[in-house]
Amino acid sequence: MTKAATLWKNANGHLRKKDSDVLLVSFPKTGSTWVRFLLCNIIALSELSGRSVDFQFLDDTMPAMGYSDLREAWHYHSIPRCVKTHQKNYPLLFARPKKAVYIFRDPRDVMVSSFHFQQAALNRTLTDEFSNFIRDSKYGLRPCIQHYVSWREHISHLIRYENLKKDTCAELSDLLDVLETDIENDVLEEAVARSNLKQVRLAQAKTGLSGEKRFNKDFVFARSGATGEWKDYFSADDQQYYQAVCDEFAFDLYPLNAHS
Repeated sequence: MTKAATLWKNANGHLRKKDSDVLLVSFPKTGSTWVRFLLCNIIALSELSGRSVDFQFLDDTMPAMGYSDLREAWHYHSIPRCVKTHQKNYPLLFARPKKAVYIFRDPRDVMVSSFHFQQAALNRTLTDEFSNFIRDSKYGLRPCIQHYVSWREHISHLIRYENLKKDTCAELSDLLDVLETDIENDVLEEAVARSNLKQVRLAQAKTGLSGEKRFNKDFVFARSGATGEWKDYFSADDQQYYQAVCDEFAFDLYPLNAHS
């Protein structure tokens, strides 16, 4: 059995993705939870009398590869089923569905967000040095950029976190066009208002996170959402390392000297 087939078998027991499914692909800490909140609020407003969306409802409603049973029926009509995954692209595993929405963010800001996230996790021994962290074989710059490169030729639609932050309504509207669904503007705008950083923090405060016991008691999932924060963390050597990794993978979405 190939590695891809083994991954899928271990995760779900069946190769049961559907052609109508849309993959929401991302490296961790690039904005996938925000996008899922937006889509889940679309469902809640369109079909569930506007009920509030918390992390438990999000996880119950928006399936994730390796955690959700994809054999279950999709009960909503406002959007197609969108399946979250952090996996790199494996041809057999992702031969279906046909659409893959990739969510990405400046890898340097990803490193800052991931550094704080991993430091908050209990029973996880990682370096306290940021410069060492960005060179980590699992969470660092190389695996982050390598993840994007594995999907580069298979992306149906790219969402940049920075654009989502700048004009959330426009980016969500573009995503809904890709999903081939028509949502009224007032519903779209309300979904955006319900999914902002403040509301996500309130959702955590009210009902907590899935797997919250994995983190220290002061952990806040939606930390700052800032862009360009990497400038306060990256040394000159770190920036040279970033450029070297970009050159290695011919990655040019976020040039070293571009303005954030």
